[in-house]
Amino acid sequence: LNENSFITRLRYFQITAFSIFFITSFLNFIANLLNSYLITAVACIILVLVRYLLDNNHIKAAYYSLLFCINLALVFLTGVEGINSGVFLFFFPAIISFAFLVDLSEKRNVFLTYAICLCSFIIAVVFIPVYSNAQEVIGKAHRTNFFINILSSFSLIGWMSFSLAKENKKKQNV
Repeated sequence: LNENSFITRLRYFQITAFSIFFITSFLNFIANLLNSYLITAVACIILVLVRYLLDNNHIKAAYYSLLFCINLALVFLTGVEGINSGVFLFFFPAIISFAFLVDLSEKRNVFLTYAICLCSFIIAVVFIPVYSNAQEVIGKAHRTNFFINILSSFSLIGWMSFSLAKENKKKQNV
């Protein structure tokens, strides 16, 4: 990736992540899921900081802030809402997105990115359910949240696929 392409992809991912967290934050507020609302609201604030870093040409700081923000928010949301909420499904589009963001020529960044993503996923899916009672999700609001999480994660994968296909078509035409 050249630097302009990397920055463009990083901006698209930041905007998409912010949109998803903002919508989720709003839905968590409506469903009266206070802890989930606080996590998603803090993630939105951090994503605004990522945009500030991007606009001020602090690209590496923006990338790592985005990486940690997404992964920590998903781990905390899984811990608060439980494995039955379906929040862990957001790890798949996140891992795929970071696979297209990371500069493959820098082996250390590739290793660090995948290590953070996979460790976060393992913590959320394996360790949190074992050491927490959060997996016992009950109530209509949580069932609604599960279906919202499934639809949102699949919509996000669809959006990412469309964006990547569009960018690849531009490259082929050049």
